Amino acid sequence: MADSWEPFETREIEQMRDQIVEHSRRVRENLGLVLEWRRVHLSRLDEERRMLEADTQKHNLFMSQFDQWRRQQLNEMWGSQAYLDENLRRFLVICEEKNTQQDRREKELCDREEKVKRLQNPTYLKRHDEEMMALRCFASAMLVTDLKLQDYTRKLRQNMTECKKWIAK
Repeated sequence: MADSWEPFETREIEQMRDQIVEHSRRVRENLGLVLEWRRVHLSRLDEERRMLEADTQKHNLFMSQFDQWRRQQLNEMWGSQAYLDENLRRFLVICEEKNTQQDRREKELCDREEKVKRLQNPTYLKRHDEEMMALRCFASAMLVTDLKLQDYTRKLRQNMTECKKWIAK
């Protein structure tokens, strides 16, 4: 019985060994497939990562260019707004000057019209003539007074000269 045991065990052991060898071969094949799949998958992941990085760089470049463009547009808008504000201020100043000039012209025209009306008014003319006569009289009196004063000054100088001569004798 001992002899019959050994071949049975040997046969089972050989079957088990064959099964283990077959299993090991399948494991190695599967492991090779898994490693191949892993390598392919990792290369795909690496490629996707590079594409994402490239897309990210493109996106960042686009965003920086867009931001720069937006800033430029804002600067131009604010610059043009400042330009418009300055032009509006200049326009208002010019309008104010024109209005002031127009007001001055209208006032001068009104003054001339009033002066013409006054000059055509007989009462004003009479009063103006009277005032002119009074001024002429005053000027004549001043002239007479001035002449008298000059004559008095001349006589005073003569008297002083005579006094000096008399004192000197």
